[in-house]
Order: sequence, then structure tokens, then C-alpha cells
Amino acid sequence: LSYVPKNVVLVFFSGSVLHAKLLKICAHFGVSVYNFPESASSREATQARLLTELEDASEVVEVTRRQKKYALQSVAHQCEYWRYVCEREMATLHALNLLSFDMKNRVVFVAEGWVPISRVPE
Repeated sequence: LSYVPKNVVLVFFSGSVLHAKLLKICAHFGVSVYNFPESASSREATQARLLTELEDASEVVEVTRRQKKYALQSVAHQCEYWRYVCEREMATLHALNLLSFDMKNRVVFVAEGWVPISRVPE
């Protein structure tokens, strides 16, 4: 979780006319307005609801973190194998690039090499 610094202003007022004017000013400046419950029981209910939402969000973040970790661990186990496969294919393609292409004699690939006579079977 990353925290975002914010400025907070508390405004206490009485009356519906002043309430309407304050809402217009807040809307003009793009201010987020949060209602403060009047009674203690509704404040406690709001606090309990917000704590539940915070716990749910924390659980979602934790599950997501675990899923990412599991996925990365499974990929890490296969990394060496895929490195080996890629190196093997690159070596094969490099060897094929050393061959010549001969259309005149209808031979697709021509390779020249040498072998010691002692290694040639009779």
C-alpha cells in the first residue's frame, strides 16, 4: 500500500443555507466532502463499516501478492530449462547458417568439412 498525503479541513457550521453555500464552494474547488454522522451510534456504525472495507481491501492485496509470488516462482523453476532450449536452438540455427545454398545442382544445403582419415570407417 502506498500512502497519499492529503490536506484536511474541518468545517463546523449550523443551518441549511450555510451548508448549501459550503457545498457549492467545495464543488467549485473539487474538494471531497465527507459527511460526519450526528449521533454516536451512527459514527460507530460508520467506523465499523470502514474497518470491514479496509480489512477486505487488505485481504485482496494479500491474495494478489501471493498469486504473483506463486506465478513468479513457477516461472523461475522453468527458466533454466528454457535457457537451455533457446541456446540449443540458437546453436542449430548457427550451424544451418554456415551451410551453402546450391540451386544449380538441386541441392538445398551444401556443407564442406574435414575428417581425419583414421576416423573414416572402411
